[in-house]
Amino acid sequence: VFLAVPSIGQDKSETTQAPATINFGVRPRYTLDPQRLKRKPVLDGVISANEWDPLYTITDGPVKGTVYMNWDDDNVYVAVRADQPALLVFDLDCNADGWLRGADNLELVLGPAAEGVAATVTAKILDAAGSKDAPVWNEKVVDPKAIQSAQKADANGWTLEFAIPRGIAGLSPRVGATLSVRADLLPAGAQFKPSAPYEPHLLVDVSLVESRTISAPGMTPRLSLEDTKLIPGQ
Repeated sequence: VFLAVPSIGQDKSETTQAPATINFGVRPRYTLDPQRLKRKPVLDGVISANEWDPLYTITDGPVKGTVYMNWDDDNVYVAVRADQPALLVFDLDCNADGWLRGADNLELVLGPAAEGVAATVTAKILDAAGSKDAPVWNEKVVDPKAIQSAQKADANGWTLEFAIPRGIAGLSPRVGATLSVRADLLPAGAQFKPSAPYEPHLLVDVSLVESRTISAPGMTPRLSLEDTKLIPGQ
């Protein structure tokens, strides 16, 4: 019988947690509602009734929770209600033209507040405007203080709400615009390891709308008009 005995003088508290990574090569496969309603929530750490619209629910991994997303003319709003305090990694492709294109790709990492420790926010842009073969992370373009946030923990879980202002990474929220996004949750104590700049991120597309369109089951109406076939009066 062999027993593992710590070396004399070894401090167990010195053990560190391995860096946490996210498989950005796999697109989120959760049930998705791509229509994002124009709605301005209150950033107070509380998800009230009829205030937010769910994007998708993360049902696997060590942290589970629902991600919410809305918008208005000035901001894109994101929230998460998780079963425990967590680290949220949020990717936004403002032009929905592919992660390795342009300089419109924003990655935010928001950590929970703790007793005596303020909430953390880091922001960086993936700049592939020069060449998609040599993209670079730029951590100086976005001031993390521009990301307004609020969070609150209770006996049932943890809530985080934040706003991404218009103009960051070329963000221009408007009716009909398409954005690409993804949100991932990691344990609160995880050390997130960013991906290499040349690594593609697979996101999901959402559209910004003022009202929700619901199709009747079994019906897919389609209307196509061509100018050359239009007859006045008909």
